[in-house]
Amino acid sequence: MTALYAAFTAPPHDAGADVARMSAALERYGSARPLTSAGGDDLTVWAIGKRLMPMLPEDDYADGLEETTDRRWMVAADVRLSERDALAHQLALGDLADRLSDSALVAHAVARWGEAAFARIYGVFALIALDRSTGRVLLARDFSGDRPLQFHHAAGGFWVASMPEGLLALPHVPRAPEPSSYAGFMCDANVESAATPYAGIERVLPGHYAVFDPATGNVTQHRHWQPDVSPLRLPQQEDYEAVVGRALDAAVAAALRGGGAEIGAHLSSGFDSTAVVTTAARQLAEQGRRLTAFTAVPRKGPLPPLAPHRIADESVLAAQTAAMHDNVDHVIVSPEHGPLGRLDRARHLYGVPVRNLCNLPWIEAINDRARDHCISMMLTGQRGNASLSESGTQALPDLLRAGKLRLWWKTGRALVRGGWMRWRGVVWNSVEPMLPEPVWQRVETMMGRPPIATRRYSMLRDPAFAAAQLAAPSRYEREGLHDSVSNRLAIMTIADMGCLNKADLATWGIDMRDPTADRRLCELALRIPVERLVWNGEPRAILRKVLADRAPPEVLNTRLRGYQSADWVQALHGDRQALSAEVESIGRYEPAARMIDVERLRKLLETMPEPGSSAWGDEGVEADYRYAMLRSISAASHMRAVAGSNV
Repeated sequence: MTALYAAFTAPPHDAGADVARMSAALERYGSARPLTSAGGDDLTVWAIGKRLMPMLPEDDYADGLEETTDRRWMVAADVRLSERDALAHQLALGDLADRLSDSALVAHAVARWGEAAFARIYGVFALIALDRSTGRVLLARDFSGDRPLQFHHAAGGFWVASMPEGLLALPHVPRAPEPSSYAGFMCDANVESAATPYAGIERVLPGHYAVFDPATGNVTQHRHWQPDVSPLRLPQQEDYEAVVGRALDAAVAAALRGGGAEIGAHLSSGFDSTAVVTTAARQLAEQGRRLTAFTAVPRKGPLPPLAPHRIADESVLAAQTAAMHDNVDHVIVSPEHGPLGRLDRARHLYGVPVRNLCNLPWIEAINDRARDHCISMMLTGQRGNASLSESGTQALPDLLRAGKLRLWWKTGRALVRGGWMRWRGVVWNSVEPMLPEPVWQRVETMMGRPPIATRRYSMLRDPAFAAAQLAAPSRYEREGLHDSVSNRLAIMTIADMGCLNKADLATWGIDMRDPTADRRLCELALRIPVERLVWNGEPRAILRKVLADRAPPEVLNTRLRGYQSADWVQALHGDRQALSAEVESIGRYEPAARMIDVERLRKLLETMPEPGSSAWGDEGVEADYRYAMLRSISAASHMRAVAGSNV
């Protein structure tokens, strides 16, 4: 991984002094000596730098910034290629490619194809590229948003850094929160916006490239990831199983490249982590290497009532998966603190507010144990729901909407025969996405499951909530696309893990890698006809076959789903004093108090049910405390940290 930074200013401003400040602020993200290049003319002076934390064998060749042979382009890249050999072949570099770092290969691609290079780069990346012939600056990120990239532009120039603190080190960048960003966070709006929690700082959107034109001072963003979503038609179901199996193997192999001596992975009872862990175990076994799989379990004490299809402790099923592979060491981890136990550290550590504070204790507990095991690379399966393990039940409305009634009938009948649904469920799942909101709510209420109002999940005051709801939606929502492919596209592109991944590396020395977000795998998943995913009435039909010889039947056949952080209620009670202090801090910090309903927060604290109360089984109570309360505390705490407030 690499921390990037750059300044492009009008003389006599000292761009070199700016990058020196940014480099110092970003030191924890790159342990190696900083590398900087500078230049300029009568109109623009510039300086570009990076701090490398070596993670790949090819990083030995990263001994400077990437200047192309024609001297037109200067490139600094934070990149790990998944299709390195393929890119080198396209560039026709021959034996030279073996002596180039991944970032140098990317620089050659930019020199060859300019902006068109970004669509050809397979892997995770963020980059800064200066076209010295025109003065234009290109910034780009891969579609998964794995690597962060932020920028600030003003009349005096253009500044770029991987993480916000790089830009906040500059005296002319305001240190103030951006209220609209926090409002969107607190109502969980899926907004495709360049705004960040910092006033005056924007992000390059995942799957986009930004262009800074010094002649106009304007910055524009353009989407470079335009996946082919035309249906992939293969003769037999077995053909889909084969192609997915090969893609999964390739994605895991790419993630393992340069992973170091000790490899770790998250392992739950779900399909995504199971697919990643078992595939990695088989590949590592061929090399005589081992894998340490970590599973989080609830701490001892009362748990809230769970729905019949949920399980609190996933370690039993995870252990059965690990036991199938002789080279997997299974480590069970239980958090030692509650969601607010390390909030002071979190608000300074991650660069963005933490969306789910309940999950933070077990994630950090796993990181602590992984560091104890000297693990420098951790495999995850966070994007699998949108790619690898899509259930396929979305086929019902998709087929009905397309008028494929015979196939719809066949799919529905097979789901009923397999015991996955009753006919009432088939009909409801088929028409539900097409119903107007009021009709949907009325029917849900008549069926005895009144929906929780979206409003209840947010502590925003009414004006702030209304403004957040009017924020620009994603392009898929704007275009009214609600089929399976469009929904998954939105999930793939809106999620942005860049700052969190960078913080994990800086704090624990762990590089988080997600094979389920591999571009080849995701693009393949988007092209598989949705009815093939639920073939013969079996959800996840393809993945079940792929994993048949890798995972135990107890995992593949279970109809239970893990409930993350099932101990959240007792953890919340353990943090009750801290909760009260945070709520009062919100009331004293006027910018947050304007947005957040402090009176409602206080009322919730006063009326909080006891840990063993059956009230916690109410989804509305869960919405109040687990989501609305904790998310508002996360946002307000981060706002105060950004502003440097002591209240």
